[in-house]
Amino acid sequence: ASVIMKNGTILEWGGNHTLENDFELSGSVNFNAFNKVGKLTGVISGNGSLISAGFLGSSLELSGDNTYSGGTTVTSFSTVIASHN
Repeated sequence: ASVIMKNGTILEWGGNHTLENDFELSGSVNFNAFNKVGKLTGVISGNGSLISAGFLGSSLELSGDNTYSGGTTVTSFSTVIASHN
């Protein structure tokens, strides 16, 4: 089962972590890795959008077969790295 993330949900990393969960986006959702590396290896689906924020040196790595359709926004010196398995 997917973790359902509704509009305005914020997921923040306090350390370098990998989450293997599937996520379903429903609205604008923030994934924040402040000076850390966050890795999402599950599938991100839904009609919502992903917003990544962080400080210099922060990154969000997406490696699942993602199907979300709301777009990706990168702000505040963060980097999003996406790959398709």
